[in-house]
Amino acid sequence: MDGLQAALHYLKSDPGGIIGVDCEWNADVYARQELPCQLALLQLASQTRCYLIDMFKLKGTAGTEEWRHLAALFANPRIIKVGFDLKQDSLMLKPYVASYEDGKGGVVDLMRVATGLKDGTGTSSLANLVNQLLGYPLSKVEQRSNWETRPLRKAQIVYAATDAHVLVELALLPKFQLACLASKPG
Repeated sequence: MDGLQAALHYLKSDPGGIIGVDCEWNADVYARQELPCQLALLQLASQTRCYLIDMFKLKGTAGTEEWRHLAALFANPRIIKVGFDLKQDSLMLKPYVASYEDGKGGVVDLMRVATGLKDGTGTSSLANLVNQLLGYPLSKVEQRSNWETRPLRKAQIVYAATDAHVLVELALLPKFQLACLASKPG
């Protein structure tokens, strides 16, 4: 568990104070609702690092202390957690963290913020927002891949890390900074 504890320690002490959060699961199973879906991968990114947390492995090896540290990271309102279209990610994280809801505890849904902008910023997808505001394409080819198969393929790892990292890049743009700062307590 040293790797997880080191990652959480770094993210809690990161001077940027913004963490991109994304989740991966087997979306096809979820869409067909054949079985209860399980969170397979949790991505946590700062400006300089991205951690991919294998939730399947963690469920089998984590002790109470590790879960407490993860929950504390999400509960800390001084650390801004940014995501995009948080509804499903919130459901996936519910067994592990007390709350991951937009507007609570430093959580910001960039889709909601972009929807409220009056400057024509599109919000149909994260890929469109990244292309429009950051100026490069964001491939979503791996989005519906099987996240329960181990080991993950290199393409899945790159996709997962990129998806979390672009959330931080977007949050640092002036048009999103006010919403992010407003989510922090005085």
